[in-house]
Amino acid sequence: MSGSLTPALIAGVVVLMIVRQFAPQRAGGGRRVWVLPIILAVVAFTSGGGLIDHHHAGASMALEGVGLAVSLIGGILWGATARVWIGSDGAAWSRASVLSLVVWLGALAARIAVFALGHAMHVSLPTGAITLSFAVMLLARGAVVAFRMNALAPSSAPHAAFGAGIR
Repeated sequence: MSGSLTPALIAGVVVLMIVRQFAPQRAGGGRRVWVLPIILAVVAFTSGGGLIDHHHAGASMALEGVGLAVSLIGGILWGATARVWIGSDGAAWSRASVLSLVVWLGALAARIAVFALGHAMHVSLPTGAITLSFAVMLLARGAVVAFRMNALAPSSAPHAAFGAGIR
């Protein structure tokens, strides 16, 4: 993917995800949680810029490790601050809260601080690293929200005794 297209893709996904999070979303099954993060991870690993600055490999890997940790923690907190409820239709629903936005902006600020530290150290963080961090954040957020929604959702089928229906 071209160098100028990857940042545009990242920006588009960020805007889409923020807008979508503030609209109520019905529980959509486990696959929705994984699809976009996997696509972003593939883009991160296959982008021409790579994941690390090969001229400063050690510092670049350390900064990327910090960035991934920030993204993981930010995603967990983002998911934990989302509002989750059972609707009148009996399905689980979620929606980001104002606190979710504050957490997301805090994680973004922390990620920018990691980027600025790298810049001060003359270590570049390629767009693949930023894309991978965003994928980790989305995956963590989705997993936490899915877990919380599944904990609330009533079972749609009655629990049968083990072996019931076997002839």
